[in-house]
Amino acid sequence: MKLLQQLNLTGTKERAGSGTLPTANNKTAALNQISNKDSQAKAGARSTLAKVDTNRFQMWSSIGQLQNKHSQAQGAERSLTQVYRGLLNVGQTSKTNVRHPQQTADQIRQLEAKVSHNLSGALQPKLLNAQGEQKAYQLGNIDFLTPKAAETVNLAIPAAGKSVSFHLPAYGQPQEMLDNINRALSPLKISANVTSGQKLVLSLPTEQQRMLEEPVLFSGEGIRIPAGNPVPVKLQPQGSDLSELAKIIENDQPDEILSAVKQLKAKTKNTIAQVRHFIGQLNQDAQMSMPNIDISSVEQQVGQALQQGDFGSRLTALLAQANVSRDTTVALLKKKS
Repeated sequence: MKLLQQLNLTGTKERAGSGTLPTANNKTAALNQISNKDSQAKAGARSTLAKVDTNRFQMWSSIGQLQNKHSQAQGAERSLTQVYRGLLNVGQTSKTNVRHPQQTADQIRQLEAKVSHNLSGALQPKLLNAQGEQKAYQLGNIDFLTPKAAETVNLAIPAAGKSVSFHLPAYGQPQEMLDNINRALSPLKISANVTSGQKLVLSLPTEQQRMLEEPVLFSGEGIRIPAGNPVPVKLQPQGSDLSELAKIIENDQPDEILSAVKQLKAKTKNTIAQVRHFIGQLNQDAQMSMPNIDISSVEQQVGQALQQGDFGSRLTALLAQANVSRDTTVALLKKKS
């Protein structure tokens, strides 16, 4: 009897120390709690696995942009080389007694169409044209580049309500006078260039072309521009360098053709040098941006992904981070298995 009482007392103490024994409902709740915790843990793991290293992603994005620019620059270089070879052929043909002006002019126009996707009408790579599309206007018969006595010229642009002045030094070199004109026009985002026929051309962004579509007013000191009242001048839309050359070829004047070809050859050669320098800079930038990829680290990450599950999310993250090709990834997986 005493033994039974002792056992009952022991059981009572054990129940008091351990709490109420779980019922069927309590067991279900406990299992659900464990299941919820497990789901949350898996969701957290998936979230962690799916996170992309943004710095690495930006790095690969920058490298992709460099590769795209490099490809465009190489295309521009090839187009410029084609133009240079075409100019050489025109120069050689113009020195012979057997010439076919119309055929040669047509070949130049075909060449222009072929390179137009890489080069502007001024034979400048579109990739390097930070100002975007430009509209060009020819000044006509006004000659600012022939060496003459000193003169200060005022240019008024009624459409913009603005005016500028530039000084042409006494018997200065054409490039010096062109530089002075460009310095005066730069605040208006207008640039001055010279055609193969030694005509002055003013260029400006397409969205501002209205400034030069209406007549402009020149006033001078009687050297290049008549003194007194301003002279209205209607600028003419400028054709491309190659189309202007085609017109000169059609006139069949060998001296004019050779002069135009010589100028365009020098211009094209200089532009080719600029493009090659740009390509060199891109190569340097690519070398500096290129990461040192640790293949063993990538293999380790893939192995961890296989062990942790949710492989699809991890694979997507790896592809985004390291630009690993699908074939390479599969090969790594086989190696780990």
